[in-house]
Amino acid sequence: MIHNLKVQSDLGNIAMKQFLTVIVAYSFLSSGLHHLWFAARDLESGSWNHFVAIFFGDVVGSILFAAVIKYGIDLLKGKLGRDNLIK
Repeated sequence: MIHNLKVQSDLGNIAMKQFLTVIVAYSFLSSGLHHLWFAARDLESGSWNHFVAIFFGDVVGSILFAAVIKYGIDLLKGKLGRDNLIK
């Protein structure tokens, strides 16, 4: 994400649309590959309801996790009085 979308390492220039696009793509791949793995191993992978539950769980969890990290970095930058943490 940092290389392809030209996002700074401290996430300072990421737009909300980019942020959500990456999260939705990750969530779709995560839940899809989860079901593919179970199908390839001849295990019960569940129905579409399970896919949707995993997808939305990944979306919400990723948003919460990334938001905590982003705001934590912003808070740390504010306390240190620096524009960029990496120098």
